[in-house]
Amino acid sequence: MSVNRINRFENLLDIQINGSHNGNTNVAPKELPKLEGFRGFVEAMVEDVIIEDKPFDSYKDELKKQCEIEGVEYNDLECDLEDFLENLNMGIKSPDGLAIAMAMAFALEDAKKCYVREEKIEEIVGIWNKRYPNQEYHPHNPIP
Repeated sequence: MSVNRINRFENLLDIQINGSHNGNTNVAPKELPKLEGFRGFVEAMVEDVIIEDKPFDSYKDELKKQCEIEGVEYNDLECDLEDFLENLNMGIKSPDGLAIAMAMAFALEDAKKCYVREEKIEEIVGIWNKRYPNQEYHPHNPIP
């Protein structure tokens, strides 16, 4: 694992565990296409799916339309988003520290292919932690 990836991972894990960001990232800006409107749509969709627990399937028709407009390959993006959402969901909602670590590392890698900025992931993690500060009481995390 590269030093930058470890730093990103540690920062997200810090947010997940402590609800704070240490601000010491050495992460280069993402090289994402200049599709700001499209990225905004995807990031809003990700937030709805993770935070509001809306089904990803309910966004697929609109996502396909947006991909056609922007010239983005829909089938590849759909697969990448499914992986990303699964990893981010597990990283945020898992009660197991190791599972959180691994899932968040994968989510960060997947985000690059999904037009999602690292800052948005940090924002989603922060929203989740404020809304559900004691994760074991959330319906996604039944008490063991």
